[in-house]
Amino acid sequence: MSEQVYRREGKQVRPFSLAARVKCRGYSRRLQRVMTDFGADESYGEAAKKIKEHYGIEVPTSATRKVTQGHGEAMLQGEPESELGKQGARLVIAGMDGSMIPIVRIETDEKGREIKGDKRKHRRLGWEEARLCVARDPRSVSGHYRATMGDVEQAGLQLVGCVADAGGGRSTKVHCVADGAPWIVAQVKERFQGQANFLVDFLSRERVPGSGV
Repeated sequence: MSEQVYRREGKQVRPFSLAARVKCRGYSRRLQRVMTDFGADESYGEAAKKIKEHYGIEVPTSATRKVTQGHGEAMLQGEPESELGKQGARLVIAGMDGSMIPIVRIETDEKGREIKGDKRKHRRLGWEEARLCVARDPRSVSGHYRATMGDVEQAGLQLVGCVADAGGGRSTKVHCVADGAPWIVAQVKERFQGQANFLVDFLSRERVPGSGV
């Protein structure tokens, strides 16, 4: 597309780019989210096709890969803060669950280096559990999400972070809804203690030992 460009005090001004929060040859935050959502679920080529199909926007496969990997790398550079402040909202609704996802790894040699040649012949498919967390203020329609491939302790920290992102504090009542897996119940009790209650959702048919629910 063509964009009208102005000059003000010797500097170039691009009104459309400023309003859309996008740079020349760049991608808006909203489009990056779309690229990352599809890029995380499909091959980058298929992701680019789906973006064209659903949104009518043509993006290069290489750009889809670069944006998706860029956001993935940013997630790994450091865990966000997971601590509640003194004050907070009156109530926050939270949840947590685990989901098995396929993981592809390439075999390595004795020195830990990837084996050269056709990597398709040296790949191994396995499954690992991703633990997902969400929290929101009941007055809001949008939630705050976090995920980790770490252990249950890391998942508990991420849940605390979600509650903090949703405006929760140490005085906030936390209403947790989940499927009643023992590790979820244990983390809710450990992280929030007396300020949280726990509700097993209607899809769960198992009684949680020692939870009182």
